[in-house]
Amino acid sequence: MNKKWIANIALLLTAMIWGFSIAIQRMGMEYVEPITFTSLRFVFSFLTLLPIIYYVDKKKGKKKMAPQEKKNLLLGGFLCGLFLFAGSCLQQIGMISTPAGKTGFITSLYIVLVPILGLFFHKKVSINVWFGVGLSLAGLYLLCVKDTLAFAAGDYTILLGTFFLAAHIVCVGIFSPKVDPLRFACLQYLFCAIFCAVPGLLTEQNTWQGILQCAIPILYAGILSGGVGFTCQILAQRFTDATVVSLIISLESVFSAVAGFLLLHELLSVRELMGCALMFCGVIVAQLQGKKTVRQEGEVSSLPE
Repeated sequence: MNKKWIANIALLLTAMIWGFSIAIQRMGMEYVEPITFTSLRFVFSFLTLLPIIYYVDKKKGKKKMAPQEKKNLLLGGFLCGLFLFAGSCLQQIGMISTPAGKTGFITSLYIVLVPILGLFFHKKVSINVWFGVGLSLAGLYLLCVKDTLAFAAGDYTILLGTFFLAAHIVCVGIFSPKVDPLRFACLQYLFCAIFCAVPGLLTEQNTWQGILQCAIPILYAGILSGGVGFTCQILAQRFTDATVVSLIISLESVFSAVAGFLLLHELLSVRELMGCALMFCGVIVAQLQGKKTVRQEGEVSSLPE
């Protein structure tokens, strides 16, 4: 089996981990409030990457960073941690009232929103991306809008969080080529955990007993979704095309719906299933750039969870 196939399998594993994470995160909030949960999961994401960084440094030899790289690392880690904090907390709060399957499909819109935000950085957007946006918006209408033109509160919160997650991806695309990717990921997780800890301590009521009862969801979201998932993606992108990366990672939404059915016994109506199908098609169409697409410097397909 060649390296490209191994990379694709790693990406499929990442999509499955992130998809099941949404259902497990909802289960975790039976014991811990959303912002505190988010802070704790990113603490474990940070801790998971520390031994990996140590191993890589020991194997390859630690290189001294130039002053500009240190500046980019700190600034990028801070900004990406801030966007990740906003997006993750809004997603976690919104899924209190929104089923896991629906949460996964709404969150998957960040793949479509990224090229739109890229317009502000003079990135060209092809016609198929705009077509994908139209399909996804139509699907979002069928999925979330019921008798009126208003979203449910949880749907709206998750959608708002998706914009921050899209901004996070754009920010990763700007800074990741300039710094060590593992240190960059580790630092953004640390900043995100700190940003979450402050409002969590000030506004939420949690107990040590609740945190202990929530240990499995916290560890899954922190170690697997954060540490393992992100690391698999970084390693896989060395051997496979960026378009293929985006397509495989977008299967996260499918695994999210499967997890909602298996773990939470959530069912979607025919109308909602049609909306999911349209959104999924929109995400795929938006990523089909053609064989001649060349990856430009500063662009990445990093899709954090």
